[in-house]
Amino acid sequence: MSRVTDAVTKKEGDWRDNLTGRGFWFKSIKKLLNGIHLEDNRSASTQIKTAILLNGMMKFHQNATKSFFYGTPEELAKKFAISNDMAPRFLELFAVESNDRGKDGYSITKPLKDKRLIHLLILYLLANGRDMKTSSIDMFCDDLQLEVSTASMLLREAGCNVNKTKGGTSVSLKAPINFPPPRRGKRP
Repeated sequence: MSRVTDAVTKKEGDWRDNLTGRGFWFKSIKKLLNGIHLEDNRSASTQIKTAILLNGMMKFHQNATKSFFYGTPEELAKKFAISNDMAPRFLELFAVESNDRGKDGYSITKPLKDKRLIHLLILYLLANGRDMKTSSIDMFCDDLQLEVSTASMLLREAGCNVNKTKGGTSVSLKAPINFPPPRRGKRP
């Protein structure tokens, strides 16, 4: 290898190490970051920002398992191990302010949890690049502790094309979006 190639490789490794060196990072997000190359990718900065947001949102998802949480956004940010900047927005989008036994906090309902899962899955597609496609969501679903079949169903409802392949479950989102017809009867 030439000195220039070595320097670029070392530089690229440095930003990943600096970024993932603090706090907990999910395996699927680290793999996603390893696929981003700064020199040949115009959307690299958007992908990196999306991956950072996605990692924080996954921490929120992993820790927000109860139906009610006591505390302010700042207290819950510490409890969920996410930044103080992200916590108020996540609580605004995926929880409802409520009161339980005289204590203020936030409630998380089943529809809000499904909304959060859809956001996570679409963010994962965005973090994979402007093409809005990925060859496999399996590792991401493992990190989320979500069945691939459930993720596939949610992605289809969001208008994505989902295909089972030897390498995993591939997903793509192309315009114009074709939404499936509404379900009739009970949901599986």
